[in-house]
Formats: sequence, structure tokens, C-alpha cells
Amino acid sequence: TMIGHCDGVFCQASDQARTRGETVCEIDLGLGVLFVGAPIGTASVAHNKTLARDPNLLVAAPYGDGWIADLLAVDISQLRSLLTAQEARNRTRLDLRRFRRQLALQLLADDTEDVGTCLPDGGELADLRCMLAGPAYINLIRELVH
Repeated sequence: TMIGHCDGVFCQASDQARTRGETVCEIDLGLGVLFVGAPIGTASVAHNKTLARDPNLLVAAPYGDGWIADLLAVDISQLRSLLTAQEARNRTRLDLRRFRRQLALQLLADDTEDVGTCLPDGGELADLRCMLAGPAYINLIRELVH
């Protein structure tokens, strides 16, 4: 996934109504926080307490044990504004292509001459979050979260 690693998922169960876009949970990516908003107006939110103990389930099993929250729609008619499963798959494909393109452009633009410790020197492969200097990676992810 684009997230790659998750250090924590913080949700607050609430009966308080939330409007579309209002934060439902915060995902700690280790280098910054990603805020996830409600896709529609909601009357209540029940969150997955398992994520508090094992936040990487969000990455490993997002459609299984890594679910984030159950939402109850305030207005049933708002459900029509949600994407169908096929539309969501298509949008995800496009988002992944865009992510890869933006990632490649940022990596190509990096003009750092000091490569640091290399594999032959006993170094390790850096993950993308570190290669993009943290905040740039978080900003890239934020651009793609709908």
C-alpha cells in the first residue's frame, strides 16, 4: 500500500455527529500523522479497538481485521454520493499510478551527492518514507487520501 507502515491508529468512539470531511481517525505513520475524514455525514462512529494493539493490521489486512470504523449515516440520501465498488477500484488504480509518478519525480529531483553507507559497506535499503525525507512522503500521501 501507499502507507507502507503504521505506528498507531487513534480513533475516538463518539455519538456526536460529524460532517463530511471531519476527522474520524488519525494514522501515525512514524514521520507524521494522516487525518482520515468521514466520507459522509455520520451520527456515530464505532472504531476497531484491535488497531490500538496492532496498528499494522491497517496495512496488512485493511479489508479484514484492519478495518478502521463503522459509520452510521445521518442522511441515507448521502449514500448515493459514495463510489460504487468498481468506481473505487478504478480510482484506487489511478491514485496508485499518480503516487508512483509523483514518487519517481521526487526521487529524480533529489540531487544529494552524499549517498551515505551503501549495501557493500554494510548499509541497508532505506524505505521510501526515509528516502523522501519524511515530510515529503507524508505530504504525498495526504494529497492522495480522499
